[in-house]
Amino acid sequence: MKYLLLLALVATASAINLIGRTQSAAARGKLTCNGKPAAGVRVKLYDSDSECYFI
Repeated sequence: MKYLLLLALVATASAINLIGRTQSAAARGKLTCNGKPAAGVRVKLYDSDSECYFI
């Protein structure tokens, strides 16, 4: 019985680690405006499918 409880706790802890992980993305390229390089511009990336599955 103790081993079953321990196994359940370990499985739960492992599952919690997989939910809500921090994800990151990067972009690399050249941003131009009217054919000229744009300097000092901040670009924000948005997740297009960011829906709330867990409420």
